Amino acid sequence: WAQMAKGKRRIGRLILRALLVMFVSSTLYVVVCRFIWPPFTITQVGALFGGYGLKRDYVSWDEIPKNVKLAAIASEDQLFAEHSGFDWKAMDKSVNGPQKKKK
Repeated sequence: WAQMAKGKRRIGRLILRALLVMFVSSTLYVVVCRFIWPPFTITQVGALFGGYGLKRDYVSWDEIPKNVKLAAIASEDQLFAEHSGFDWKAMDKSVNGPQKKKK
């Protein structure tokens, strides 16, 4: 039994260490990308291993049509045009759960 318990602790430590490494590395990547323009993204690395290469075309903000910008915003937040940037009702619903209707 002692060997079994020792093996479980070892696996637990290994999983905890792996989670810690993933958290620290992802946080470090975000901080680095805040100050340095990354030469490639994690998505592109996945595409590279998938056989698609590291293709990247930069486009300036002014070259992107207004409707494409609005479509990108709408895909993330359909009510963006109706609130001031923060959807307080959605945040409240997320924190407190849906409100029960009164009869």
